[in-house]
Amino acid sequence: MPSAPAPRLQRIAAALVVIAFTIGVGTLIGTEFGHRRAANQLKDRAERIRASEAAKARREREETRREHEREAPEKAVDDANDALLRAAKAGRRGAVARQEATLDRLARRQAASKQDDPISKHPYWREVDRFPIKEGPLFAQQIGTYGDGHLLFVSIFRAHFCLKSERERREAVRKTYEPIARRLHRRKIEDFELFVVPLGQTAPRRSAALARATDGTVVLTGRGQSC
Repeated sequence: MPSAPAPRLQRIAAALVVIAFTIGVGTLIGTEFGHRRAANQLKDRAERIRASEAAKARREREETRREHEREAPEKAVDDANDALLRAAKAGRRGAVARQEATLDRLARRQAASKQDDPISKHPYWREVDRFPIKEGPLFAQQIGTYGDGHLLFVSIFRAHFCLKSERERREAVRKTYEPIARRLHRRKIEDFELFVVPLGQTAPRRSAALARATDGTVVLTGRGQSC
């Protein structure tokens, strides 16, 4: 039987070489992909573990902080109040919002746990007795009332008050003033006035007011508009 022509044998041999090479390369590529996939899976697992551990650490810190709040509520309020002032002076609105939320939460907790304190029977002095200190919406630091009328000075952190927009300032004053004014109106007290002043070392004065509320109207003073 005649043998196959040499060129045909060469083509067959070349094809076999190509097939073998392709199989070998494919095997190598498949192995490399497998190694990369395994490495990525290990990396993803390690990242999930780190994220879980970080979340656990945050929960533990938060629980420790809340435990301290429960054990020493007054100190917790003072710490949050100090942090509020620092954040306001630095212009850090996000930090301010967080400290406001903390102070409101502490105020609710104290209100739920404390005994009923003696409160004056006179309508105006009853409002003075229960005026919210270091809680929203104004986060008053102290209050004072002078003379024979029903004039209430509310001292606040200037940096905190002025960090808010004009609308937010008016709203904070309005939300504080209107409920008190309504309750006093039902008791025939019509001359209630509220002045928001910066916290200072001297007695508050009307001329230093940032905002005033009287006769059902809330306005920012020139100082309160430009601060």
